[in-house]
Amino acid sequence: MIPVSLLLMMSIILVFIAIFLALIPYLTPPNIQFGVRLQGNLVSDDRFRTLRRRYALFSISISVAIIISFLLLAPLFPFAVLAGWPLIDIFILFLLYYTFHLKAAGIKGSSPDVEPKRDGAVVAVPTAPVRVNRAWLAVPWLELALFLIVGALYYPSIPARFPVHFSASGSPNSFATKSFLSVFAELLFVGIPVVTLLEAMAVVSLRVSPFQNARSPRKTTMQMVAFNKTMFYLLVFIATAVLIILFLSSAVTWEMVPRSDVFLPIVPVLVILPVTLVVSIRMGQAGSKLYPNVTESGSGITERDDDRFWKAGVIYYNKEDSSLLVPKRFGVGYTFNFAHPISWIALAAPFIVLVIVLAVVTKLI
Repeated sequence: MIPVSLLLMMSIILVFIAIFLALIPYLTPPNIQFGVRLQGNLVSDDRFRTLRRRYALFSISISVAIIISFLLLAPLFPFAVLAGWPLIDIFILFLLYYTFHLKAAGIKGSSPDVEPKRDGAVVAVPTAPVRVNRAWLAVPWLELALFLIVGALYYPSIPARFPVHFSASGSPNSFATKSFLSVFAELLFVGIPVVTLLEAMAVVSLRVSPFQNARSPRKTTMQMVAFNKTMFYLLVFIATAVLIILFLSSAVTWEMVPRSDVFLPIVPVLVILPVTLVVSIRMGQAGSKLYPNVTESGSGITERDDDRFWKAGVIYYNKEDSSLLVPKRFGVGYTFNFAHPISWIALAAPFIVLVIVLAVVTKLI
C-alpha cells in the first residue's frame, strides 16, 4: 500500500509540471513561439495567440488526465512504475508541443513578408561577464563537506548491513555491507558530478547572449543580463538543494532518521519546483518579462532567420556559432549548442568526474 503522503507529494509534482509546461508559450519572448522565430508583423499575429491558448488548454487537459490516472492506478501498480508518471507526462506534452511547433512553422511559411526591411542583420554579440558574487559557488562544496563529516561521525552507529532501497510502503528490500564506498555512495558518486555540472553551467551562463531582436536590441540585452544573473544564483540554489536531497536519502539508509521518514528526501523537491516556477513566471524566458516600461524604436533592420539551426525547435546545432550555451526556444533556461565540441564534453563531465572520484576513493580505502 502506497502511503498517502507519497501520493500527495507525487501529485504535487505532477501539478507543478502541468502548470509550468502549460505556461511556457507565455514565458518565451514574443518573437519566439513554439521554437519558431517570428519576424515583422507575425510577432503580433492573432493566429499565434490562438495557438498559445489552444496549447495551454490541451496541455492542462492532458496533465489532469495523467494525474487522475496516477491516483486511480496507484493501488494497482508498484511505485517503481508510478514513479515514471512525471516522465510520461513530459513525453506526451513534448509530442503536443511538437504538433504546435509544426503549426507555427506552417503559419510562418505560408505568410507573406509585408514589413519593409533594410538590408543587414542584428547579430547576437556575447554579453560582458555579469557581475555576481562567485563566493556562492563554494556553498554546495562546504555543504557536501559538512554532510561527509556528519556521516563520518555517525559511521560507527551504522549497522554492518544497512538498507539501500525501500519499497513504496517504506519497507527495506535491498541491503548493503557497510563500507566507506557503500555508505557515502550517493553523496560522492551522485553529488559531486551533479554539483560540478550545475556550477559549470552557472558560470558559463553569465556569458550567454540574448535572443536577437531588431525591435528592441538594448532592452533585450538588459533583460538577458538580469536573467543570466538570476540563473547563476538559481543553479547554485538547485545544487545546494540536490545535496540536501542526497543527504536526507543517505540519512534514511544509515537509519539516522526513522524509517517512517523514508520519503523525507522528496520534500526538498517540493521547494525547488515552486521556486523555479515563481522565478520563471516573474522573469520569463531570457528575461522577456522584465523592464516592461522600457521602450525603444526599432533599428529598421531585421534579424536573420535561424530556424534551420533548431531541430524541432528545441535542439540547437550551429557550427557557425561559438556559443556553448544559448537560451532555449521552448522552456526557461539554456540549452547546449550541440555543434560545439565542449557540449559533448560537458554532458560527459558528470560521468568523468564519477570515474575519477571512484578511482581516488578506491585508493584511499
